[in-house]
Amino acid sequence: MHIFSCVKHLLLIVLALILNNSLAQRTKRVVVDDYDLFARHEYYVLRKDKSVKHGRYTSVWVNGSPRQEGYYNYGKKDSLWVYYHLMKPIVNSRGLYKDGNKIGVWEYFDDKGKIMNRYDHSLNYLSYTNFVDTAKTHLYRLKDSLGFIDTLIQSKIDRPPIYLVGEQIIFQIIQNHIIYPQKAIGQNIYGTVRIGFFVTADGKAIDHEIIKGIGGGCDEEALRVVKLIPDEWSPAIHKGRIIEARVVIPITFQLN
Repeated sequence: MHIFSCVKHLLLIVLALILNNSLAQRTKRVVVDDYDLFARHEYYVLRKDKSVKHGRYTSVWVNGSPRQEGYYNYGKKDSLWVYYHLMKPIVNSRGLYKDGNKIGVWEYFDDKGKIMNRYDHSLNYLSYTNFVDTAKTHLYRLKDSLGFIDTLIQSKIDRPPIYLVGEQIIFQIIQNHIIYPQKAIGQNIYGTVRIGFFVTADGKAIDHEIIKGIGGGCDEEALRVVKLIPDEWSPAIHKGRIIEARVVIPITFQLN
């Protein structure tokens, strides 16, 4: 019995070596220094089409801490992926991809390694969150049988939209991409711009608009940056059903 076990184990090793050798013949290793993100990416591309990632992918921050790791299958994210916090070896989120889409249960952690959200992307179900809603009311909208918006309601709801990877990530995106317009600087314009959008049932942000502006190009710049926020939302819930609720992001422009 022990002999058969050893033979089986040896065959698995040989098969793995054959597969790895076959993959190496079909792919080419690429290393890219990303000066915008202060990161280095290492991945594999098809030799016949170098625009297609295929195989293991890793990315590290400039300080050596891991940034992302996972796999590509002919250009699409596949299998287990792990994302890390900015410049910290602490997991931000982890879960499975299939054909470039998140599937199954994903877990999302804060920068202390404590779980924030647990979300099933196959069922669109949030099974756990530590999010605390401090707003008294939220604006949400209802649609008629044809899918047209027919009612806007401002009231208390059971649960607002929740950004699964954490609000801290939103602040990082804004901080890394916002540019103070020269026109506003020249005219000594400062203040807070408020950008609103609705989160759909499938967690997409749509219908972005400027709720409060200050002029000088700041309104348009704030709108541009908010649209860069990736769609990682859990939709709002009220009376046991998913609703489209509005999220408002404040962006402050302040002259030094």
